[in-house]
Amino acid sequence: MKKILYMILSALLLFIPTACSSDNEEAIITDSEVNEAPAKEQEETILCEWKEKYVQYIETLDYADHYDFYLIYLDDNDVPELFISADTASGGEIVATYYNGAVETCQLSRRGTRYIERSGLLYTATGLMGYYPVYITEMKNGAFTQLAEGISKEITGNGEILGYSYEWEGAEVTEEEFQKHVAEFFDVDKGIRPEKEYSKEEMLSLLTTGYWTSYDHSYELIIQNCTWNEAQEICKSNGGYLATITSADEAETIARQIADEGKTGDVFYVGYRESEWVSDDEFCRSRWINADGSYIPTFLASYLSDYNAPDYTGDEEWEYDNQDCGIIKYYDETESIYVFPGPDELLDVSPQYSGVMGFVCEYDN
Repeated sequence: MKKILYMILSALLLFIPTACSSDNEEAIITDSEVNEAPAKEQEETILCEWKEKYVQYIETLDYADHYDFYLIYLDDNDVPELFISADTASGGEIVATYYNGAVETCQLSRRGTRYIERSGLLYTATGLMGYYPVYITEMKNGAFTQLAEGISKEITGNGEILGYSYEWEGAEVTEEEFQKHVAEFFDVDKGIRPEKEYSKEEMLSLLTTGYWTSYDHSYELIIQNCTWNEAQEICKSNGGYLATITSADEAETIARQIADEGKTGDVFYVGYRESEWVSDDEFCRSRWINADGSYIPTFLASYLSDYNAPDYTGDEEWEYDNQDCGIIKYYDETESIYVFPGPDELLDVSPQYSGVMGFVCEYDN
């Protein structure tokens, strides 16, 4: 079988230079006097320090393998903040900022926080079981201050939701008053979620090298009727492995190759496994399988189908007990791929995919 190797262009974030002394540093110093040598030298030192401090923080963070990591610009300077989201709603989120030589952090209640870029403002509005708190937080000069707090609660009766009650700073208010108070502090329409996520290892690579770990890998799209295990063995016999998509950059790269090769109507196995018992006494959560059999946990990635794919409804074509491995589909409307949990023997469950199914092999160059 002839390999079709697609060489990937490096996808670097502007705010992550490849080295502290690189000329690319100037891409970060957008608001400084880069023509003044003393100022530039000082800024380069600061830029190097924030990366080093973030690396140290991540390496000492408890349960770091259970977080997704992002870089955002929350305040109005050229050093990004580190945004960290847990794999469970109750685990919440963390915002870390580099200020005055140290990393300062803020623990946010549950997941779902939005922010307005370069405003310093965070809006957390999530809850559970009829209790939905709202917190508005400001980050300024390395310090986090809660500006306001509100709560909405379900009013129930006879097992049904009859409506909601609202409080703002401990006082009862109407829904209209509640929303007015929120608007005094935060424009919800301008609030955004971080978009480009990385696993712990991917973020460490980005901070230390300027690259995501698979930036120079190549991929082969093979159309062939087979099972997931057969696909993995074919990839290994060719010197690769089923693709492990561990960053948004890698997902975008594979999506581009699928579009360039005209295979947008096909579906592909990738090296993803759903939560499953791997032995009588070992249960593994959703993860990417490396060539050597080790694995990388995956949780909230934007390219996973849950709540992200345009037509996601829950089980898709596959029943819950047939969700074993990862199958990717391409969507023209978003020019993106999404990973769906599907059966190891896809054609046994959905024979209509015969002739349009295959797999993605990844090769370390």
